[in-house]
Amino acid sequence: MFAELYNAIETNRDLHVTFTGRENCSPLHKFSGIRNHFIVHYIIDGEGYFKIRGQNCKLKRGSAFFIFPGQQNFYQASKKNPWTYKWIGFIGSQAQAILEAMNITHKNQVYKCTYSKIIDGLFDKLFYLVENCPIGYKLKVLGTFYAILDQLYDASGYMSNQSSSRNSRDYIEVIKEFIEANYQQNISVKQMASYLGLNRSYFSSLFKQKTGGTIQDYLISFRINKAKDLLSHSSYQISEIGYSIGYKDYYAFIASFKKYTGYTPKLFRKKFHIATTQYKEP
Repeated sequence: MFAELYNAIETNRDLHVTFTGRENCSPLHKFSGIRNHFIVHYIIDGEGYFKIRGQNCKLKRGSAFFIFPGQQNFYQASKKNPWTYKWIGFIGSQAQAILEAMNITHKNQVYKCTYSKIIDGLFDKLFYLVENCPIGYKLKVLGTFYAILDQLYDASGYMSNQSSSRNSRDYIEVIKEFIEANYQQNISVKQMASYLGLNRSYFSSLFKQKTGGTIQDYLISFRINKAKDLLSHSSYQISEIGYSIGYKDYYAFIASFKKYTGYTPKLFRKKFHIATTQYKEP
């Protein structure tokens, strides 16, 4: 059985449900191609395969997989136990940001969960609303969709299969390497979390749990240690050193350096400079 409904009523420019459907797939039924919308599929029975970065990911009842617009996709029902799934297509200026908050990125497109009657029922409710609701009920469509995303996020345990398959310690080492390569840039916690394909709040709590400190403190400490080395072994001006370690504001660098070392950069250099070259401060 195949059924799909299109929602002509624009619910919201930030997030708009464009269509919803369900299908009891035949053995080896497949899709290969590019979609123009974000789509979430929820498997209510059977199993199949979703290809992620060249590898087939086997998915069973209760799992969900997400598709991004413009992305090449391939997914196929199994031969012996083909899946039945429901789906929702959506667009909007905030669609990708909402998925990122759920830890859904191009690197992480799968939730492996146990089957939920609540989620299944919400998909049915949304299908009914799109089919039957007048314009005045458009908020019900959007509200139901948000409820589905919320239930999927909770059921995932905050981490999809791609995240949970990695040792959490790996993330710490990867982000330390990222900081070492990018500390001179204006990097943020959000950028670092996105680089790992993790939710920002989850990434922050994971880093603190594994290191005992915050990611912000680690980044600042890394930069200050670089500054101490340059102050001790080079003749660069203090303003140049601050800029070279990621501080575009000279006075912010002075304040941060003093907070972490107890010295101003000028006093630190005066006490610990060991280079043979002469330096001059303005």
